[in-house]
Amino acid sequence: MSSNNLFDEKQILVELAKGDKVAFEKIYNFYSRKLYCKLLKLLKSKVIAEEILQDVFMIIWNNRSSVKPEKSFCSYLFCIATNKCYDHYRRVQRDKKSAGNLNQPSTYPENIEQVLISKETSGILYHAIELLPPKRKLIFRLCKVEGKTYEEVSLQLGISLSTISDHIVKANHFIKTHLVKGGQYVIG
Repeated sequence: MSSNNLFDEKQILVELAKGDKVAFEKIYNFYSRKLYCKLLKLLKSKVIAEEILQDVFMIIWNNRSSVKPEKSFCSYLFCIATNKCYDHYRRVQRDKKSAGNLNQPSTYPENIEQVLISKETSGILYHAIELLPPKRKLIFRLCKVEGKTYEEVSLQLGISLSTISDHIVKANHFIKTHLVKGGQYVIG
């Protein structure tokens, strides 16, 4: 909001954090048009821009208790929107890759040794995932195996994006270490 309404915005954000639907509506009415224009420029599709706009405001509503009125709400809002755009493009890329793989004839490795090494590596990988703490394993599977976005997992599990990111970083480190040591990694 404008600088003379800064106090009003802070007050509205305080009310939003308490679950006030009128405050949410005011925030939506003020920012939605600007955000939609930015999304339209990034996505070049009215339908997708509208979907992501609604997703962003659903995230705001679902995480309203964590809104910090003293911080820049505009930056927070646009950061969520930008991440949702990245997620969209990653999903499109993944879908293109999957569609391309379906059209390719399957190729069989010429060397049986390659098959055995691949199976052994897969076994070590799955073993490493099983060794993760339960919450970390769940988050890792949802994000990396099922391909869900951090935002989707955040909403599903009711935990912050930074917590999800932290679990993924730690899981990746553990799994890489486990793979390097050929499955001989010992927790301790």
